[in-house]
Amino acid sequence: MAGSPPFPRRFFKPLIPGFEYTISIPAGFSQNLNERNMKKAVIESCQGSWQVGVARTGDGTLYFEGGWEEFVKYHNLKVGDFLVFKHLGRMVFHVKVYEPLGCEKAFPPPPAAAAAAAAAPSTSSPLFFLKSISETHSLPSKCYVTIPSEFVKAHGLGDRKKMILKVRFVGGKWPVELGTWQGGKRGAAISLRTAIRTRGWYKFYEDNGLKIGDCCKFVLKEVPDSKSKPVIMEVDIKRMVLGSSKAVVNFE
Repeated sequence: MAGSPPFPRRFFKPLIPGFEYTISIPAGFSQNLNERNMKKAVIESCQGSWQVGVARTGDGTLYFEGGWEEFVKYHNLKVGDFLVFKHLGRMVFHVKVYEPLGCEKAFPPPPAAAAAAAAAPSTSSPLFFLKSISETHSLPSKCYVTIPSEFVKAHGLGDRKKMILKVRFVGGKWPVELGTWQGGKRGAAISLRTAIRTRGWYKFYEDNGLKIGDCCKFVLKEVPDSKSKPVIMEVDIKRMVLGSSKAVVNFE
């Protein structure tokens, strides 16, 4: 016997007159949503994230409202454009914008990313790295998170001592300390390694309810000119799915 078809994670919407104020979620998609809080959502794009309200009509149709206008204005959306929404879970939607001829719309880099890229010695290196939470990251007395050496070198973090971690969609700030030590396997060249140290990291770990198997995306947001000021890093957390051995990673 064939199983039920999988829940669709994407839908698209062509923009027609009136889209500036509200836009509906297709009934075939919304009827499969099973979220605890469906009064608000987060819409994200390559330009950032926007919190919007979610309302329901008399016939049960869901639509985005408060906050949607800001998203429209920021992306300079026009009638004839169309949007592809990807549901990431917990009422978070990633959106790609396409022009009437079918090409993806080009946007300048967001200000924070542009500033971080300008401050970094290399613009060819990604502005993020991923870490799957393990026992090393969860021990109260000696936990730490190593930062890839290529990332440290590319963005000039080797002599930085302070960092502030922020959690995407949550808010709050967690000051942490950076440490550097010599590492390397026997017989191999000794190299410097940089890590987020126990002091500060374990509080971040506990405050955000991290578990072994979760995955964190560390996104570089700001590298101040002054080395006495902290580097700013935003963390996007993907939780391990119950019954699975690891987090379902669908970062965009």
